[in-house]
Amino acid sequence: MDKDIFERIRSEFVNFTTAHKKIASFLMENYEKASGMSSYEMAKELNLSPATIVRFAMVLNYQGFPEMMKSVQASAFRIARGPMKKLRESIVKNEPLQEVLHKVVQHEMDCLAFEKFEQI
Repeated sequence: MDKDIFERIRSEFVNFTTAHKKIASFLMENYEKASGMSSYEMAKELNLSPATIVRFAMVLNYQGFPEMMKSVQASAFRIARGPMKKLRESIVKNEPLQEVLHKVVQHEMDCLAFEKFEQI
């Protein structure tokens, strides 16, 4: 299986130019926001040229910006879906509402703790 975009970025980060490191960091930290952006919007957000954004995609061995963004979207979906799948599987049919709410609150607390841990 091909590496996802985040694996590609991590494995090549030290070789990136300053502009490419800026794009890589933006994608890693803001993948949800980035997943809906055009190359022009991303370039404007990062104060770079759209051509630099497209070249970054090529450096990561994508055929172009659209292919890279499909990978960003797929990775963002996988990240978002993982914890929710675990939560859905933990809820039993006809389970009391109080128990379901407890699981949802616990799930959210776990997610917040994980996000806080990633920032450290």
